[in-house]
Amino acid sequence: MSTYYCNGNPNFLRCVKPEVLNDLQSCITYFVQNTTDCSEKYLNNNEGLSDKEQMNIAIEYGQCSLMEILRAENIQEAEFNECFNKNYDETIRSPILKK
Repeated sequence: MSTYYCNGNPNFLRCVKPEVLNDLQSCITYFVQNTTDCSEKYLNNNEGLSDKEQMNIAIEYGQCSLMEILRAENIQEAEFNECFNKNYDETIRSPILKK
């Protein structure tokens, strides 16, 4: 998930902590350090799940992680949404995600 937020679609972190996007390793470290609650909740004990169940967990983990990072940075969801909607740039989104 960190690769998605740091490299695949950095539009999210541009509205949270844009300076971490300057270096992929720093961004991944930042993401991992600030999503520990969600990691514990969603990434443990997922063996034997169907593909659909795994996809649902991935989606929920991604949403949870973003909310956890917003809390860590003391950013209100409405403030984030305004920034995201105003500044979203399709050109920085990885072409792999468009397939």
